[in-house]
Amino acid sequence: PRETVFHRAFDLAQSPETLLEQLIDLGTTRVLTSGGQQTALAGAHMLARLRRLAQRRMEILPGAGVTPENILHLIHATGCEQVHGSFRQRQQDPAGFVTDETYWVTDSACVAAASRALDQLSGDLADPPDGESDA
Repeated sequence: PRETVFHRAFDLAQSPETLLEQLIDLGTTRVLTSGGQQTALAGAHMLARLRRLAQRRMEILPGAGVTPENILHLIHATGCEQVHGSFRQRQQDPAGFVTDETYWVTDSACVAAASRALDQLSGDLADPPDGESDA
């Protein structure tokens, strides 16, 4: 009865369509994927295909390189209703203990910008046209 998420190891599959069906058969509820590409935006075509193949039996969750600037395009291109993003920025150690290195932190301004972008969505998402048959 619990939700399960298969992580981005999915992106290494030689046959993502076959793996998708196997994960659905196992009861997996969501797969986090970039569509087999470096970023979800680069893999948008495959993400849309996987979403259609899943036929609402599983959620396809686009992730990797999601930014406030590309989030709307990604949602429209894939038809996915959610995305995964860290919305992070590099930061210096504010205490000054580490002066020559930076680290990643979730950035509240970046999260707010992504939220404002999502506020622009209206209505139901339609299947993105791509001219490809999934039959």
